[in-house]
Amino acid sequence: SGLDFNITYKARVSVWDSQDNVSGWKESSSWKTPKHAYPFVDFTWSPSTNIPAKQPVQFTDQTTFYDVGGVGARAWSWLFKAPSPSPSSTLQNPTYTYDSAGSYQVSETVTDKDGFTCPRTKQINIAKPIPEWKEVSPR
Repeated sequence: SGLDFNITYKARVSVWDSQDNVSGWKESSSWKTPKHAYPFVDFTWSPSTNIPAKQPVQFTDQTTFYDVGGVGARAWSWLFKAPSPSPSSTLQNPTYTYDSAGSYQVSETVTDKDGFTCPRTKQINIAKPIPEWKEVSPR
């Protein structure tokens, strides 16, 4: 089924050759599995489609954490036009306004209370800005 978290393991192996001769046992050095699973990073944004340039986009963190009882602080790091250098934020749920239409890579990196870090990158499509118009009186 898999290895459990926060457990020290050792491997022990023996093999047979093509004439059915068996080797002696070989044992590995020990290793410890992580304390818990790494964060499962996910996020959404609003509006979710037909996003016009020059309008704020609200990003919402939806990370699942497994750091129950951790002693540190959780942290968020966003890049709105990944890769770096890029406009960024360390808020959990930031807002960002794209100035022009195009496809952009948005990256969120999350660190849990135990210092386990994971990233997630998604593509966001920004449309041309909503046209500005001016009402003119008839002559």
